[in-house]
Amino acid sequence: MTDATPTARNADPTSTSIFQEYGEAVIEDMLGSYLTLIHDRPHSLFHVSSLWTSVRQRSISSALLLNLCALGSRLSSKPHIREMAATVTVRAKRVLQGQIEQIRIENVQAYILLANIYAAELAPHLETLYFGIANRMAQILGLHRPDPSLGLIQRETNCRIWWTLVMADNWCSAGLGIPRQLTPTEPTDMPLPFDEFTFQRLELGEPPLPATALKEGLWAHMIRLVDLLGPIHQLNRLVAGHSIDAEEADRRVAHIARQLDDWPATLPPGTTESHANMESHKSRDLGGPFVSLHLGYHHYSTLLYFRYLGTSSTTSTVAHAYARSCRQHASSYSQLLRKSRETTGYEVIFPTIAHLTVVSSSVHLHTLLFGRDDELKQARADLLSNFAALIDMRKYWPCLDHIMKRLLLFQEACLQSDTSATHRVDQWMVKFLTEHSLPLERRVEQAQISQISTPSQWSDSSQAPHSPRTREWMANQALSTLWHVD
Repeated sequence: MTDATPTARNADPTSTSIFQEYGEAVIEDMLGSYLTLIHDRPHSLFHVSSLWTSVRQRSISSALLLNLCALGSRLSSKPHIREMAATVTVRAKRVLQGQIEQIRIENVQAYILLANIYAAELAPHLETLYFGIANRMAQILGLHRPDPSLGLIQRETNCRIWWTLVMADNWCSAGLGIPRQLTPTEPTDMPLPFDEFTFQRLELGEPPLPATALKEGLWAHMIRLVDLLGPIHQLNRLVAGHSIDAEEADRRVAHIARQLDDWPATLPPGTTESHANMESHKSRDLGGPFVSLHLGYHHYSTLLYFRYLGTSSTTSTVAHAYARSCRQHASSYSQLLRKSRETTGYEVIFPTIAHLTVVSSSVHLHTLLFGRDDELKQARADLLSNFAALIDMRKYWPCLDHIMKRLLLFQEACLQSDTSATHRVDQWMVKFLTEHSLPLERRVEQAQISQISTPSQWSDSSQAPHSPRTREWMANQALSTLWHVD
């Protein structure tokens, strides 16, 4: 059974029974939490007013409704609704798995949501599996080709679903270290998404808009940016596997660096990173997606330059410049994340952000341990700000403990070295940077954090303000905030 162009349907009896069981107010809270805090960040799947219409008419499929509720319940401000998340999630999985032979757009959307649930549960193999099902179902439905017979709302919805899958395929393949399913050479005539503000204000039956009114939106810029993620990961893997010499690696870094440096210039003036533009996007309910876009930019830049942090005094001026760029982008990431937490309307609390924040934090840890004295104050402030964000996200995603503990292992790797050359890209470092949901070879138990010593316990010779021992204590004190929280 296939349904590529969903039309108005009668009420779904199963969805109606779900409303009767959970209550309309509870379901609206769950869906509202999802739309406010998740949608248009890691994925963009819905024309919101059309979604609410299907909810009010009870025509939304039970599988899609339950998976929306499973994600949204985790983010509710009401404790009794958050407590429902586990049982709703089990039900959502069971219902959708029973509909695998129903090939329709709502199930593509539901499989994407379920993949996100498995990502939050740190089950990357299942995350990738369900994204793979969504990929194939979307291809069977022809979502990678625009259908001029459809209305503008459905065409753009299909477009956003397709590009969501392309982006997720890029991310998942990196997270597991497996080949992409939707390769960059995959043939598609699908245009990039147009402006989110325009799209969400379209109404059913509205006459087509002129092409000049369909300007590219945040997701279009995000799609172009994510094209650089694959080459960055590939380069780091080549370096780790000693499959490329240093000269060629530096040449490739320079090539990608130029593309990253040029990317902000491709943005319209109203989309570049600034306080005024943040405010403007917030006023259009796009504050979170705007922040997500620019956090991604700083993260990709940090990944590219990460291996230069261990640069010695004898290396080239270019390598030192790359190391500075890495620290600057990691700091810019932290400062933007902090701004997003200071005011409502900029929320970015989906699980992927936790991994990005851990990578940024590892740069700040390195600076605390090996950086110049004049860099320590900002590094410590950025690190503590990142940790505050991680602690907040852990309220919604308890499995983030696993991701956060990776920082302990990273710190241990730093302390095992008597030099700053801890960022040599080897297989372990590639796993740390990219395979975010998989365990590293070693784990550091929480008990080790409680064994922190203080400067007063060290000999007088180690009590200089920025001695190695004091730096280690500062790093340990910062890390301890992740665990000593009620």
